[in-house]
Amino acid sequence: MQNNDSNKKKINKINLALSIAIAFAAWLYVVYSINPTITRTYSNIPVTVVNSRSLAKNDLAVSKMDTEKISVTLVGRRSAINDLKKSEVSATVNAANADKGENRIAVQVAAPGAVTVKSQSESSISVTVEDLEVKKVSSYTTYKDGQEGEPVVKKNSNKEVEVQGAASLIKNVDSVKLELDANNVTDKAKEFSVPAIPVDGSGHKIDYLTTDPGKISVTAYKGETKVVKLKIKVTNNQDGSVSRTYSAPNTIVIKGRSKDIKGVTEITSKDMDISSITETKDVNIDYDLPEGVSIANESRHVMLRVKVSTSASKTVNVPAGSININNVASGHTATANSGVNVIVTGSKEKLVNITAGSFVISADAGGLGAGQHTVTVYLTNNSGMMASLESAQINITIQ
Repeated sequence: MQNNDSNKKKINKINLALSIAIAFAAWLYVVYSINPTITRTYSNIPVTVVNSRSLAKNDLAVSKMDTEKISVTLVGRRSAINDLKKSEVSATVNAANADKGENRIAVQVAAPGAVTVKSQSESSISVTVEDLEVKKVSSYTTYKDGQEGEPVVKKNSNKEVEVQGAASLIKNVDSVKLELDANNVTDKAKEFSVPAIPVDGSGHKIDYLTTDPGKISVTAYKGETKVVKLKIKVTNNQDGSVSRTYSAPNTIVIKGRSKDIKGVTEITSKDMDISSITETKDVNIDYDLPEGVSIANESRHVMLRVKVSTSASKTVNVPAGSININNVASGHTATANSGVNVIVTGSKEKLVNITAGSFVISADAGGLGAGQHTVTVYLTNNSGMMASLESAQINITIQ
């Protein structure tokens, strides 16, 4: 009886050992055959700057990096690697303690889960830091690149946005772009929360800049565009010695719902008083827009060009020999005893080119005999500017 019990215990121990061995073998098979450790390389991982706001407290900002994308090789179980999305791999540089000029900063790579970094193409990169500048610019709403048309904005929580960053980048900022997905914009006005993107005059994003606020609330709906005539109404373009000329395009592009823009053929400006403008410059146009109509993005940079000219005076002497004396009696000759001064008024730029040849001075000697005479002279002005005689009388000699 005891022998049987002993044999059973031995068999149980053997079975247990076998079970453990089989389980271990199965585990090894799963780990190393079904779900082995593998490596995978991810290219073009963007390097982003962190703690730029800490840098801004020192009135500094990042302007560029010598490397903006790196390659990263990760190691982990096949299941973990396969489940990993490229967007989950991040590469950052910490600019919190950077100084003005070039800085060599380590690149920190991170990936989620049981995946580790085996290698990366760059362990550190050069980061250039400049003085910080702040600029306020207008915002405009558009569709994403490649999508036709443009939305009509009913409400914008921030028509003006503050942009800050490196001085060399800030000077190129034209505006802030708010991109909507055309597929989400309908005929009915909807509200969207949109990231503020600093762009240059061509609408291209400028990196390494921050905005305040970072997102803007926009209420927009789908619309159409149309080209119409543009009429500018200007007052007080003349002011004493200052002359102002102005110009603007003859047409402009508007947008709105079809029913709102259908009957619109011309857009006029409100009365624009330009008397305070003392130097040549571009001026924003104050449009008088019908309800539901706004200016399309492609015409948002249309400006009124005001050219200012300050009037000046110049004295031009027409010599005696150039004065025409008419109706001299037969057998006689007549000459002017002196030249005539002409006072010319106009812009300094044009005055430079005004000479005696720009004027014709004439006098009438009809009925006069030999001797000294005082006669009236007449001015023919070919200069294209305001001109007058300094004296309307001259002395002539008839022989």
